[in-house]
Amino acid sequence: MNTSIIKQVKNGRLAMLLLLLTTVLTSFAQTVKVSMEDFDIAPGEQRVVDINVTNDVPYGTDLGGDIYLPAGLKIVPNEDGDYLTRNMTRCTSSHALTAATKAENSSLIEGQIRFSLVSQSGKTLKGNEGAVVSFTVEATDELAEDSKITLKDAFITNTSASNVVADCEANVHNSNYVRPVLTLSAQDFELTPTKQLNLSFAFATNREVSALQADITLPAGLEFVENEDGEYATFNMSRLTSSHTPSTTLNGNKLNIILSSTKSSNLKGEDGELFFVTLKATGDLAAESAITVDRIIASTSAGTRMNIEAIQVNVSNLDVAAKAVIDEAVAGLKTSLEQVKADLATYADGVQAMFNDKVEEAGNSIENIETAISTDVANGDVAANAETRNAEIAALAEVIAQIADDAKTAQENSLSNDGQYQNDLTAIADVQASLNEATTTVAGYDESVQAAFAETLSALQESVTDLTTTAEASHNNGTSVADAAALQESIAAVVANIEKLLADAAAAQQEYEEEVAKAAANEEQHTADLAAIAEVQTKLDAAKTTVEGYAESVQGAFAETVTTLETSVAGLTTTADASYNNGTSVADATALQESIAAVIADIEKLLADAAAAQQAFEANEAQHTADLAAIAEVQTKLDEVLKTIDGYSQSVQDAMAEAEAATQTSIDDLTAAAEASYAAGTSVADKETFDAAIAALNTQIANLAAAAEAAQNGYDANELQYKNDLAAIAEVQTKLETATTTVAGYAESVQGAFAETVTTLEASVAALTTTAETSYNNGTSVADAAALQESIAAVVADIEKLLTDAAAAQQAYEANEAQHIADLAAIAEVQTKLDEVLAIIDGYSQSVQDAMAGAEAATQTSIDELKVAAEASYAAGTSVADKETFDPAVAALNTQIANLAAAAEAAQNGVDANDAQYKADLEAIAAVQASLDEVKQAIDGYDEPVQQAVAEEEAGVQEAVGALKTLADASYTAGTSVADKDNLQEEIAKVLQLIEKLSADAAAANGSYAENNAQHEADLAAIEALKEHFDDMKAVVETYAQDVQDEFAQDMTAIQESIDGLVAAADASFTAGTAVEDKETLLAGIVAVTENIDAVAAEAEKVWQAYQENEAQYEADLAIIERVQNKFDAVLEKIAGFDETVAEVVAEDIETVRTAIDRLSSTAEKSHDNGTSVEDADLLQTMAYNVEALIAALDNKAELEQQKITTSISKVTQLNNGNVMFDLSGRQVKQGKGLVIIGKKKYVVK
Repeated sequence: MNTSIIKQVKNGRLAMLLLLLTTVLTSFAQTVKVSMEDFDIAPGEQRVVDINVTNDVPYGTDLGGDIYLPAGLKIVPNEDGDYLTRNMTRCTSSHALTAATKAENSSLIEGQIRFSLVSQSGKTLKGNEGAVVSFTVEATDELAEDSKITLKDAFITNTSASNVVADCEANVHNSNYVRPVLTLSAQDFELTPTKQLNLSFAFATNREVSALQADITLPAGLEFVENEDGEYATFNMSRLTSSHTPSTTLNGNKLNIILSSTKSSNLKGEDGELFFVTLKATGDLAAESAITVDRIIASTSAGTRMNIEAIQVNVSNLDVAAKAVIDEAVAGLKTSLEQVKADLATYADGVQAMFNDKVEEAGNSIENIETAISTDVANGDVAANAETRNAEIAALAEVIAQIADDAKTAQENSLSNDGQYQNDLTAIADVQASLNEATTTVAGYDESVQAAFAETLSALQESVTDLTTTAEASHNNGTSVADAAALQESIAAVVANIEKLLADAAAAQQEYEEEVAKAAANEEQHTADLAAIAEVQTKLDAAKTTVEGYAESVQGAFAETVTTLETSVAGLTTTADASYNNGTSVADATALQESIAAVIADIEKLLADAAAAQQAFEANEAQHTADLAAIAEVQTKLDEVLKTIDGYSQSVQDAMAEAEAATQTSIDDLTAAAEASYAAGTSVADKETFDAAIAALNTQIANLAAAAEAAQNGYDANELQYKNDLAAIAEVQTKLETATTTVAGYAESVQGAFAETVTTLEASVAALTTTAETSYNNGTSVADAAALQESIAAVVADIEKLLTDAAAAQQAYEANEAQHIADLAAIAEVQTKLDEVLAIIDGYSQSVQDAMAGAEAATQTSIDELKVAAEASYAAGTSVADKETFDPAVAALNTQIANLAAAAEAAQNGVDANDAQYKADLEAIAAVQASLDEVKQAIDGYDEPVQQAVAEEEAGVQEAVGALKTLADASYTAGTSVADKDNLQEEIAKVLQLIEKLSADAAAANGSYAENNAQHEADLAAIEALKEHFDDMKAVVETYAQDVQDEFAQDMTAIQESIDGLVAAADASFTAGTAVEDKETLLAGIVAVTENIDAVAAEAEKVWQAYQENEAQYEADLAIIERVQNKFDAVLEKIAGFDETVAEVVAEDIETVRTAIDRLSSTAEKSHDNGTSVEDADLLQTMAYNVEALIAALDNKAELEQQKITTSISKVTQLNNGNVMFDLSGRQVKQGKGLVIIGKKKYVVK
């Protein structure tokens, strides 16, 4: 497809839509209008504002928009808490009203109310004019003199269209308007040397201001820094318009800033930053200084000048004050260290050696602090680092103080150290003597005692040596006196340890002597114990000989007892030896005798128990022989029965094998039990149990013989029944094979349907065989015969059912096959009909083929789906059953094919008609283009400005002709050329009207072009005369003082801009071809500028006169201030001659006067700078009188204080002469002695 044609069609449709939209909006603007009425209001008052709708056609199903309130107006909710109220004379009950402010919708701005009036049932407003909704506003003090309430983005709809209406306004006048105040302000700030700061100036006004100028004067120590544009001020562009041009001029420390607009445009915003200047501090910046901003003048676009009060911005250099404090503190450190050095020089050499390094280190620390301070000064960080430096100074001050204290203490200790050392050595010598005496005493004791205390004696000697070492160390360190108490405690501890040694050694010697006596008695008792144990051993040896004469089993039974007794006898010996070794033979004698008696009793019991055991052994031998004979008899009986069973069938033998083995096991178990009884020596005691077991074995053998005989009989019957079962099953197998052969002759689908049944029957026959074999193998064929016959009968019945069902299935298969063939024939016939219709459609146009493609595909799909359904019925074997559904489907397809053929024929007829109409449309449009070409040829013969004047209109007409072609193409493409014929003819008629209008407009423009050119020449001549008048005025003003010239510089600039604006306006009128129409307006502008020039000239002359008067008054003011200062200096000189305390008492008064004089000077300077020295002269004189009164009060107070001090000194003199005593308050007190301080002097009371 050709994409360029598609783009042309789309562009043509867009142009047509825009044309139609313009037509609709134009029509709408003529039928619907929204408005609000102007009103007056005063702060505190409320007014109801109506939103009126005028509509000459039904409108208003929806209404809404955004209401913007000016500053100073706030909306007041109604009694229901809603912001707006419906007027029910125009609204229906279905109209719902909602509204929101910033409080409910954060995306809105302050003063914005968004409302919506919507009819829930789609009804329009009642009537044609009047208020639809209203709201109440209340005025506040911020309301400007004149402002507006604006309704923006309003929309209103009817039942078929939604449209935007023009914005509307309501003018609001403040009936209590108060004249505004304009301010330029900046915040006080802190800055240190080398640092920079952006000082922001905020400009606040509720007036429309287009220009501003100001002078900024810096104190010493501050400098202006250029920005990246090379200017000294950076303006907030969000408050300026594109026509505003700021400029700065730096003269020394004064910066002149001028902001003006080439179009007299107003500044944006009422408050906030207007500009900032970047300042840098130098080392000359005083602790406190101020920036002066004066000669601040604002101008309106009309040229009205407004003086703004000068301001002062205070600057604090914290580094100055911080440096003074730090310097004073460092000086204090140096003084303290010098004092330490002086004191140390008078101390002993050893003390000096101890502290010289510390003093030197402190001096280095002071130098380090001074270096850091110098760095802080260079970097402007003195105040920032003041806390750190003061902390360092304080810490070092503590170090120096500690050095002084420690050195003083060391000197005092040095003087008394030697005497204490001699006392220490004497005391230690006494301790050594005590230790020597104790050593001699211990040497007289037994060697074991000496050995026990040798280590203690050595440790005590080390302690005495340590005492000497400690005393010498204290002496060498000069701390003998300080350490004396500790040394005495150590000496006392050593003495106490010596005394404890003597007591412990004496006790150890006594204990040694007692042990020697106990050892002799222990030896005697041990000899007696061994003799008694020897007698016990003799008894045991005799008992062992007796037991050895008995049977081996008896000997074995008592072998452990004999061993135990031998161990007991040996234990007696061990016990006796242990008591001997422990020295406790005497104490343990009784316990040992009891143990000996117990062993003798055990030996006697051994002899009695062994004799009884020998007698029992002999009886057990006789009973064991009888038991074995009885077991042999039982074994013979079992062997005879087993021989009989060996003649039976193998299955019987197998069945009896377990019973045979169990019987033999019983015999073997009884034999083992007899042997166990014999071995245990209990054959006699176990006889009754043994006899019962023999009887039970005889019974068990008899039962075995009977069971074997019965099993042989059952085996014979089981063999016969098994043979009969197999014959019956073989008959069933024959029946199944016959049925299987029959089914195999049927259709494959029938065979498949019954394959599982055949398999199941084969499994059933196999299961019968398995069941018969299981019964045979279990020997239960006779018992299971009836159940097996029932299973055989069931299988035979299933075989007969298989034959019946398979025959029926074969019959149904043959019927389904015949119906399926008939179904496919019917479908083939329908397909042939469709193919014939499709061949006809292929001969039609491509658009018809495309239009029919969906129906063709749908019909083919229906045929394909019917074919699939037929195959599904065949596969499911339901072709006969589904015939009732299949036949209607074939009939429906025949109808669908007939409809397709008819629709295609009708579509082809429409295409032919569309082509014919499109050809006619193009011929009509070509005729329109020919008409336009004739007009364009005529325009080409006019002057170029005329051609330019109608160029846009000409292009618009050409675009309209292009839109006709686009519209025709769109109709043709959509196939609606016939239907759209009338609409296209209407559009062609409109374009022909546009061509006629273009021809008329071009002729008219050509006629007015010459007249416009002549008027432009006259306008420029008038403006040139205005320029000459302005030059004359400037020459006069330039003869005035520079300050006066500066004050009117902005006016001059504004006038020049106005003249430039007149030139631009004249040029614009000429370019627009409206010089004649704009003549009166331009003339009015020239007159206005002329009047402004004259007004500025008069005002400048007036200011020049005021300037001269202000200078004269300022000189007089300075003379007054000098008079006041001289009086103050005289009083200060007098106070300097008084007692020092007087100056301290009146210090605050002095500062008050000094501040008042500074304020007086500041006021004079401010009046001078503001040009109000004459007006402020009386105020300044009054202030001077007040300061002089303060000076007089200061003088009087100082005189009185001096008199008090003189009187107090007199009273002290009286005290010393024995007269009455008074305190400093003049009250009489009792006599006494002491020190009285008056002022800075001390007086001794004797």
